[in-house]
This record gives sequence, C-alpha cells and structure tokens, in this order.
Amino acid sequence: MHAASNVDNQSGALPSPPGKADFKPGKTIMRKQILIQLSLAAAMFGAALPAQAIPITWHLDGVTFSDGATASGSFVYDADTGSGSLFNIVTTAGVLPAFTYDVGNSGLYSNGFGPNAISFFTNTGYRYFTLSFFEALTNAGGTRAINFASSWDCDNCGTYRRVNAGSVSTRASEVPEPATALLLGTALVMLGGMRRRSQRA
Repeated sequence: MHAASNVDNQSGALPSPPGKADFKPGKTIMRKQILIQLSLAAAMFGAALPAQAIPITWHLDGVTFSDGATASGSFVYDADTGSGSLFNIVTTAGVLPAFTYDVGNSGLYSNGFGPNAISFFTNTGYRYFTLSFFEALTNAGGTRAINFASSWDCDNCGTYRRVNAGSVSTRASEVPEPATALLLGTALVMLGGMRRRSQRA
C-alpha cells in the first residue's frame, strides 16, 4: 500500500490551501487604511461643525464721546442667539465719571433701543452705554460702523454724552468660519481620494 501523495498527479504541483487563491494582502491593507482615514475625516467634520456657533469677540476702535472722553475694550457676542458675555468696556471721565462696564457690575442686552443695537446696563439700572450699528453684528465678523444718532453713555439720562466717532471690529484670528471651511474642505478632499482608491481596488 502506498502512502497518499500530497502531489497533484496530473500537474505534479502541490495543491493550494482552500481560499488561498482569493487572499490578497494588499487589498486587506488598503481597506484598513480607508477605515482609518474615514475615521479621521469624520472626526475633522465633527470638530468643524460646532465652530460655526462659537461667539466671537468685537473690539471698540477709536470710540469717542461728544465731551472728548473715550470708550475702549471688547465684548463677546453670539449673533445667532442675540446674547453677549465676557465684556469689559472702559469709559474715561468727561461730563460723566469714568466707569468700567464688566460682567461683575453690568449686563449686556441686544436690540433694547432698536434694531442692530446693544446696551451695557449696570445692575442698578441707572448707568448704561448703548451702541447702535448701521448693519447687524453677525458671527461672520468684520467691521461695523456706529450709528452716532442712537449711541450714547447715560447716567439715569439726566446727564448723557453721545458717541461721535468710532467703530467695532473683529480680529481675523478670533473668527471661527475660515478654520471651519478649511476643516470641511480637507475632509471632503480625503473622502474623495478614498472613494477613488476603493474603486481602483
């Protein structure tokens, strides 16, 4: 009796293990790379979405009053919700005493004196500073000219001074949209590249 041979009697070649002919290491590695890149793209896309809702900081630029006093500082404002926070506005002395509006002694309110207006009211309700703009503040940032006819600093409105110069603006590094666009663009490029690779595979 002869021992069973592992050699194919017709071809003389060793038989292939089941399924070996269908095994393609390169294809498996490619699939893993695609899964990793898809995860990265999804993470980047997810990180980009909240950035659109982040409030931005507006800075007072060259703001002066009719009595020669000035106002400087900044405030954080979310145009989507019409709410503000983290403000610090310093006014110098003139017909009114010098005063600093901040979150410890005041609140920020929008559209109380008409459209496109914000007001800093002290907690006592007597002293307040109103800024009105020709164009609405938006989360896209930019520069907004002040409407001098309806912008003033007032002490119970017995004594007041009008704003007669200045504007508010954002700084490029503080506006989230360009970063959002970059992340979304990168994610779309990655997804397009992965689709082409999968089609070639």
